[in-house]
Amino acid sequence: MTRLGFAGTGLRRGVGLIAAALVTAVAGCESPVPPDVAARIRPAGAAPKKGLKSLELVPAPKAPYELEVARAAARIQAGLETVLVRTAETPADAPAGRQAELVREAIRRDPPAVIIEVPGQPDAELARAAGEARAKGILVVALGRPLGESAGGPGREIVVAPKPFGESAARIVQVAARNAVTGKTDPKAGAVILVHEPSDPLVGDRVAALKEALQAAGVGEVGEVRFSGEAKDVEPGLHEYLAAHPKATLVLATDAAGVAGAQTSIKPDRPYVVAGYSDDESACKALTNAGEYAAIGVYVADRLFRKGVNVAAHVLRGDTVADRVEIDTPILASPLQSGLPRGPVEPLGPGKGRLATPAE
Repeated sequence: MTRLGFAGTGLRRGVGLIAAALVTAVAGCESPVPPDVAARIRPAGAAPKKGLKSLELVPAPKAPYELEVARAAARIQAGLETVLVRTAETPADAPAGRQAELVREAIRRDPPAVIIEVPGQPDAELARAAGEARAKGILVVALGRPLGESAGGPGREIVVAPKPFGESAARIVQVAARNAVTGKTDPKAGAVILVHEPSDPLVGDRVAALKEALQAAGVGEVGEVRFSGEAKDVEPGLHEYLAAHPKATLVLATDAAGVAGAQTSIKPDRPYVVAGYSDDESACKALTNAGEYAAIGVYVADRLFRKGVNVAAHVLRGDTVADRVEIDTPILASPLQSGLPRGPVEPLGPGKGRLATPAE
């Protein structure tokens, strides 16, 4: 089977958007391309077409910045694959059914493939629109999870998704519990999961996997704290929860803002272990090596868009691709001797500082 791969760890930094701009001329418009490139991405058995049509990407509704990240990720991968990609506008406040409408608009352009980010909640109309694409022989690539019941046809549906989060969540909880014991606290006394809103469509899967792993580890009480905004916005809700649940020793988060906010919210007299998921791999490596984070599952939602383009390009070239393609969630684990995190830096004066130390 053909190996499907791509480089990069997401496009959450400005450098990623700059790089995307550099390949826009190759991957972001309907410009003419050499005949040999057109021939390579035309579906097997399809009649020759004049020019080259774009792959169509229809993201789930999202904020403008997140939409630009998705667009940039797709364009960069399209540039590497020497194909074109068109990204639909799906604002966060789009009315129900808008994503299905965008899929149908894409179908009318007769693309070689439609790449659809599946939303967190089932959408029967979206599934029907995907079925209409398949009925016309268009390849459908579903990002995150299957689209559900849809009409068959000569077109395929391929699912591109992260590996189920159960395995990574179990490892995250295992290391977090180990650090709690080393820090002389009881990991089974209680835990809280920080959930950032709005988030990617698979955040609910990560919450469910963490809860299941905590239950399997024998953690007595598990709560949730939902927050919006940035890492600094974690503190009020988290401290309110911890005041009401003084035995909780594990704080787990579903994304980068949650784990960062949990770490910077530690008070010297209220220690706890921090772990969870993040897309900021470089920062998390340093903080897990320092023992500030017990364990981090590196989940970068942008990679789904890149892998979706990668998979579509391989299929259209005639390569053998399975009906489900999975992306790993690597785990960053703190050193064996790690205990409780020390918390945020407390300034002592210009150019000086120290790490807050939890009470013994």
